[in-house]
Amino acid sequence: MGYADQTLAPGTSPVASTTTTYSLPEGARQGNPLWYRLRLHYRARVSEQSGPGTITIWASTNDEAVAAIDLTVRRHGKKLEIVSSSVGLVEGGQRGASSGLDVEGTFSNFLVYGGVKPGLNELRFDVQQLGAARAESVTIYEDTALVVDRAGPAAIELVPSLKDRDIRVDEPFVVRYEIRNTGGVALAAGGKVVISVPEGVVVTGSAVHPVGRLPGGSSAEGEYRLIARRSGRHRIRLAASTWGGSPNVALAVNVSGDAGS
Repeated sequence: MGYADQTLAPGTSPVASTTTTYSLPEGARQGNPLWYRLRLHYRARVSEQSGPGTITIWASTNDEAVAAIDLTVRRHGKKLEIVSSSVGLVEGGQRGASSGLDVEGTFSNFLVYGGVKPGLNELRFDVQQLGAARAESVTIYEDTALVVDRAGPAAIELVPSLKDRDIRVDEPFVVRYEIRNTGGVALAAGGKVVISVPEGVVVTGSAVHPVGRLPGGSSAEGEYRLIARRSGRHRIRLAASTWGGSPNVALAVNVSGDAGS
């Protein structure tokens, strides 16, 4: 897929669109053995007369959305501030700010399953203007492309472990975990692992652990230190929230009375 730069000039119109078509081979589909993702290179120029509001650059394949880049316009007297934000499975959540009228950036995301089919496919770009925000022009550069390779999205597994087998009341014990990226591309930073404990068990330290960037095929480990205030069988839960998925796991901990009970 290739084409020359395309420029949209929405003016006062709430929506402006441009469409291109491309062909994929027989049997084309999203997923193993091949994965399709969009690499988008754009530049937006905000009108000097713009008021507050949002300009959104949309991209879709076969009417299935693959990109939504929000440019939030704020006016402080005679000055404009533009805050850009986007979310995707390749780079996670991205956010930036500009004090000028021009915003240029790149964005990458995997196409949804319905956005890939054999034969003729349609790629459409839309510019939507909400509130008093106005774009003078939005350019989609010619290096915007459909990327095809064997590396699929990040896919996360969460594996807990409990090595302490003789856990007693009021004695610290450790719950460990391993978070694995079994997918092809790197997991973007910004996720977290959270532990939930029942009444009678306390976490000594933060219950929320940040998850950093994790290349495909790699893993990271962490641990929580806990204390049980009463004996019995306690159910402990771990939950990950990441760009590569949000698995939940649970394990049961048996706590006996202390030495004096």
